[in-house]
Amino acid sequence: MPSLSRISRNPKSIPRALSPSISSNTTHFPPGYCDFRSHNNAASKDIGVTIVPALTGADFPSFDWKEYLAVAQGNFSHAAAIALSRDTDRDQCWLFSGESGSLGISLAVRTVPTAVVIEQSDFLSGSEGRHNKQIHWNPRVMVVYGLLDDVPNMFKLKEEKLMTLLARLPPFPPGLAQAWPGIHVPVAMFEYDFDGSSRQSFTVSKEIVEWGIDFGTIILNIDVNWGGPSTALCGFEMYGNNA
Repeated sequence: MPSLSRISRNPKSIPRALSPSISSNTTHFPPGYCDFRSHNNAASKDIGVTIVPALTGADFPSFDWKEYLAVAQGNFSHAAAIALSRDTDRDQCWLFSGESGSLGISLAVRTVPTAVVIEQSDFLSGSEGRHNKQIHWNPRVMVVYGLLDDVPNMFKLKEEKLMTLLARLPPFPPGLAQAWPGIHVPVAMFEYDFDGSSRQSFTVSKEIVEWGIDFGTIILNIDVNWGGPSTALCGFEMYGNNA
């Protein structure tokens, strides 16, 4: 599988042309669809999840003055926990320098993930985002990983099953693996479309659900944004079944 870092940064390129693995291994619900009323957001700060500092970070090229101005105006924050705080308006976002970064989350309850949601501010998406010229701050290609850290799940996820996932989903980034050693299982890979709804939902790999693999630590890796010098993540949610 080609490296995601080689994917075109051209914001006008057709999303489906990115990589066959993105569209074939995850299911993107119709724009705006997100009906998870029978589940709770397992990644909500309101229920006690915490940020894992060693798994949370970003690339830091030269600081962009537009980023400084955006933070000063109050629409954005350098605090990653902002992305886990439920805000119905999503007018507060985690902003960091560079096109890629990661968000490590320690869940309050071990969960078998079934779907994830990325929700961006209207300020960054659609016609308003184009008008503000910050639409390229949106994350583009993302991969969610779960840390396999208990014996029962290790028995469920035998080596051949893990290799099935790794055959079509990218392995855990080496830099993060050094910071937090362990078995990191890729559970979902998807692309956020800034021309679609500000709230977009994606299912995880069906095998994770079928095998009943639950996780206590989740990592969202933003491989690349839509071409901007900075990246903004306004909301990350994860839904599933409690272990």
